[in-house]
Amino acid sequence: IFGGMSLHLNQRHQLSRMVHFWSDTWGFDYNERKWHKYSTENSPEPRVLHSALSVNSSTMIILGGLSPPTKSHSGNVIKPLQDIWSFTLNKRLPKSYGTWTHHPGSRPHTHFGFAVAFLYDNVVVYGGTRSHFNLTWEMVSQTL
Repeated sequence: IFGGMSLHLNQRHQLSRMVHFWSDTWGFDYNERKWHKYSTENSPEPRVLHSALSVNSSTMIILGGLSPPTKSHSGNVIKPLQDIWSFTLNKRLPKSYGTWTHHPGSRPHTHFGFAVAFLYDNVVVYGGTRSHFNLTWEMVSQTL
């Protein structure tokens, strides 16, 4: 898994503030029944509401999402992302090491909250939020 956000809840279990946006990468070892935090190079920026999928036993793709809030003249701004990254485990090094690679170029419009699937060696994205509802986008996986 990649990214996410920690939330702080008050005593009434209501959201009181966002605590932290994460940019770490974790994997679960089914044989050991343990989570491992991966040491990575070139990680994507922290994000939430992105989509991720596994394309084979050693590669995961993440797409889009929302960045952490940044201050601007109009208050805090959360930026929708439109980037694509792949994470590949390095099988020659200890199992807790992997590499992130950014894939610039053709990509879906900036959005979040969409569905993504791996079909016939292609990544297919459908829907999402940000004025592009009912949009279907396809990425040929040979570019990864």
